[in-house]
Amino acid sequence: MKERYYRRLDALLIAGILLIYFFCNLQKVIIPGSIFNELQQHFGATAIEITGLGAVFMYCYGFFQLATGMLIDRYSGVRVLVVGGMVFTLGCLLTALPLSLGGMYMARLLAGLGASTIFLSMITELSRICGRYFSIFVGLAVFCGYSGSVIGSVPFILLAEHFQWQYLLMILALLMLVVQLAFMLLAYLAKLPEIRPEVSFSLKTFAKPLKNPQNWYTMLFICFIFGSYFTMQTVIGKKILEDYVGMSAASAGLVLTMMVVLAAVDGFAATLLSSWAGNRKVIFLRMAAVAAMLSLLAAMLAVGLGYRAVWFWWTIFLILAAAGNFAPLAIVLVRDNNPPENLGTATSIVNCSPYVAVAIMGNTIGWIMGRWEPSAAAGARIYPPQAYFAIFLLLALAAGVGCVGAFLLQEKCVSHLVAVQ
Repeated sequence: MKERYYRRLDALLIAGILLIYFFCNLQKVIIPGSIFNELQQHFGATAIEITGLGAVFMYCYGFFQLATGMLIDRYSGVRVLVVGGMVFTLGCLLTALPLSLGGMYMARLLAGLGASTIFLSMITELSRICGRYFSIFVGLAVFCGYSGSVIGSVPFILLAEHFQWQYLLMILALLMLVVQLAFMLLAYLAKLPEIRPEVSFSLKTFAKPLKNPQNWYTMLFICFIFGSYFTMQTVIGKKILEDYVGMSAASAGLVLTMMVVLAAVDGFAATLLSSWAGNRKVIFLRMAAVAAMLSLLAAMLAVGLGYRAVWFWWTIFLILAAAGNFAPLAIVLVRDNNPPENLGTATSIVNCSPYVAVAIMGNTIGWIMGRWEPSAAAGARIYPPQAYFAIFLLLALAAGVGCVGAFLLQEKCVSHLVAVQ
């Protein structure tokens, strides 16, 4: 009877974790990507100040995942998520109450810090609770995450055209608070793994994965191929479609939404293709890297030639989304290229790297846009084509580095994954 009670609590814990992951992905997409112009108008800020809001979130989200892995090993995923979830919720609440641009930066820093605990805690707890159904629930988690990204695109953009964005952010923050309080109650009632005081925190755990060149090549791919896609999705894509292509906010949001939908399908399709090809992964990563680089070069040339056909830009953005989201195969390569005792640390290093890359590219894009004086139109700041030409040049060069990493990757015989009796 008691065992059944704890199993029900575990099921509710999983539901709570998936909802928290939904809100995490929602927050990633909204600021600054979905309300770039609104934030500029509200704060009277420059482009680099607005892109910096996304960058500070991504820096915290990326870097603190490294510490999250060690904390989970010692305290368990649920305990880490109780604390991290509250920090994330506080950041969401403060984001909806921006008294100043500096206050908004602090809010995004807290949100990113809390969000950094969510993904690894979720994977750890799904592995512990779901057993042989682990892969099914990982698929469900991916669906919940992409659902948050979809809601943060067209639906949020349309609502922001009719309601104050601060009110919308406050509603989302209050919903997150309700979910987090319920999760904390469940964590108090549930039977959790024992705390492991023997697990120490040491930077030495990162040494062996960082000495493996294949991990570096994987990071080059995932930083600059997935990173280019994610920069377009969350930082600057909507602004480009509005300023240069001339789309409305709703139409630009629809492009971003379809990028997320394609990304969701693509993640599963990539692993399926790999399975059909005898578990080959590198060939698909190389094809994806080349496709991403060519799409960004085509976009750069189109801006240089003044080409604004809507169908063309739809195609460019969707190709980039498809290429960027072969990243799950890169994560599988991490498993292939690292022994089990280093797998958790190697995964945390590789998983954090693209978000740091997105933060750096976001900062650089803001700096590039600041080199040109925008014109005013309907209250928005419109940047000239030269700024977007330079942005696509930056992203194409980054994708070129990702291509180099992809072509240095090697397929491995995964002997360490099979125990020889």
